[in-house]
Amino acid sequence: MLRSMTQGTKGRGGKAGGKAGKRALGDGARKQIADAHALEEAGKHADAAQAFAQLGEIAAERGQHAIGAYLALRGASALLRSGDAAAAVEAARAGIAHAEGISEKKRVGRHFGRFVRDLRSEDADVATALSDEVKTRFGLKTLPTPGDGVAPNRAQRRSLPKACAGCGTPLDAATIRFEDDGTVDCPACGHPLS
Repeated sequence: MLRSMTQGTKGRGGKAGGKAGKRALGDGARKQIADAHALEEAGKHADAAQAFAQLGEIAAERGQHAIGAYLALRGASALLRSGDAAAAVEAARAGIAHAEGISEKKRVGRHFGRFVRDLRSEDADVATALSDEVKTRFGLKTLPTPGDGVAPNRAQRRSLPKACAGCGTPLDAATIRFEDDGTVDCPACGHPLS
């Protein structure tokens, strides 16, 4: 096992490059993501949006397109809460660009569905136009409607990893919500967990 972790070619850590490689965004990503979330919770929406946008760019550059799209949308949501709907839409468009290399378009479309739902209360016409753009660029007939999710059952809790393979954030089964289709994403970075 030690050899596989150091070489990054065999065993459970091989695909991601061993323990260090499991943190797809790098060793400092967990702290940077936590800092961005803390800015958002403190009401510093513009600063949070900038931090999320930078993290989204880094993720996309490293080939982590789903994470890049999710983080860009977190930034877009922060801008929307700050009252800058125009900048929020541009940030969401950056998320669309990050997500174009993803094979699971419907899954990442859920994140856009959440943003469009929030944008609709600010400007219904712009929200409809953005929804149409996402559907066209992702080849979707409808934009997935996000649900409230459900708490994991015992079997699902046991199958959850202890930490996100994308960002390294420790996962708490009590705060995880599974989607109606049985999938779940990291609440910190959006990396698919199942």
